[in-house]
Amino acid sequence: MLRVPTDMKGNAYMVESVNVGGQSVAIRMLWNNRAGEWFADFESANGKNLGVALVPWSALLSAGKKALQSGDFAVLKDEKTGDDEITFDNFGTTWGLYYLTDDEIAKMREKGVL
Repeated sequence: MLRVPTDMKGNAYMVESVNVGGQSVAIRMLWNNRAGEWFADFESANGKNLGVALVPWSALLSAGKKALQSGDFAVLKDEKTGDDEITFDNFGTTWGLYYLTDDEIAKMREKGVL
């Protein structure tokens, strides 16, 4: 499990590049004020997944995994205390963006986490 750096510091927009599963992935995260939630675009040499809602405790690209050859991203709670929902202020602190391998996803699904 790899935590993607998401130190938003009150910013509504951030771009980060990470190397996961042997490939480079560009991630653009942005806050949609009208919807009241975070969204992300994922892009690699394999393809793009655009406008993905950052839904907690869910494999984000599982429906149409274009940007990744294997594994997936998920938003997981970093702190046991704090808000149960992702907000503008707590993404990157209470909640974080993680890359999970296929094995990690399978184990989390067995436990009923994802």
